[in-house]
Amino acid sequence: MATDRVHYYHADGNALGGTLNHPLGSVVPSQAELSLPAAGGFTSKRTGNFNYGEIVRIENAYTHALGSVSDKNGNFTTLISSVVEGLNILEIVTADRIVAQISVEHPRHEKRHPKVNFIGSQYVNLRIAGQPIIPKINPRILTPAPNLPDTAVYYDREFRKAIREQHKSRGGHETLREWIHERYGWVESEEELHERGYLHCSLVDTIYGEFPGETYGHCVNIPDVGKFYFGEVVLDQNSYRVIMLQAELGCPVSGKVSVATGGVNGSTSG
Repeated sequence: MATDRVHYYHADGNALGGTLNHPLGSVVPSQAELSLPAAGGFTSKRTGNFNYGEIVRIENAYTHALGSVSDKNGNFTTLISSVVEGLNILEIVTADRIVAQISVEHPRHEKRHPKVNFIGSQYVNLRIAGQPIIPKINPRILTPAPNLPDTAVYYDREFRKAIREQHKSRGGHETLREWIHERYGWVESEEELHERGYLHCSLVDTIYGEFPGETYGHCVNIPDVGKFYFGEVVLDQNSYRVIMLQAELGCPVSGKVSVATGGVNGSTSG
């Protein structure tokens, strides 16, 4: 096949990492962290049982990335997957399995824009204080571009509409409404989007279940424990990132921990 365009691959991911300010005051070492070579190919990394101060524990973690040319149409494809098994945060948030996955297809022969999807990202047996919780996934954000789009996802009007609708439709405990709006409300403003240069949304619209704490959209606040964000997506004109769980812990333990994170970029010349 003729090489009429050159693609420089980029993907990175990690299964777990963060910082704890109290009581340990230290960095949580990144687990199963890797980066895909610019030439593409395949890379993977796996870690076994990991226990950090009895605050966060996992049984297994692995990340793999793939960059190749599609046999079907010659397009450049990139895949990143990051998986955590047997997660336990403070004996409160547990999961059998959490998966972050992003697939991006860059056009080779057409002057079009990349197609991206987050299919494969999932939660298996997610629980809070032993009670099962069910995240409701937004299908329009899970697969924003079913075909190679004429417009970058970042500029796509329908995708921006889906993000704004998600923000406006967020429901939950009133005590979180103002706080959530301050954190995410800027997505409703075109001027703010232009100034910031990125979009912020979530694969998760809301969370169902009977468990201690307050919910608002994809956020769960557990008093005296912290806030937990599920399925956050950050993207700009050229890059896409998903963080399946971000824990912002309060007292008696304080700090931030992210679980199952993946990002894809890449550029094509010629």
